[in-house]
Amino acid sequence: CFSSDLTRACLTAASIYVPKNLPLQRDRRFRELHVGIWEDLSYGYLDQHFHQQMNTFSHDPKNWSVAGSETYEQYTHRSRLLSNMMVVQSVFSAMALCCAER
Repeated sequence: CFSSDLTRACLTAASIYVPKNLPLQRDRRFRELHVGIWEDLSYGYLDQHFHQQMNTFSHDPKNWSVAGSETYEQYTHRSRLLSNMMVVQSVFSAMALCCAER
């Protein structure tokens, strides 16, 4: 069972790996998109103060960015590499990936 290293993702993963007695592989690379200066700000705040950028984030992520953020290309590249790694490591066993929103 693969999970981000964030506590909330590991807790979600527990519902899968504990009953099945599977090992949990935590890896920070499974974290969601890093949103730079938007980290830890509420959606309501972002929508109020950055409405157009929030719209772009939701509907045109390839053209979205804010200071310090990971680009959509960087995120999808990281995700593809991790997916390939998971498949290679799990060829002969069950596979589960648990993610959690921030």
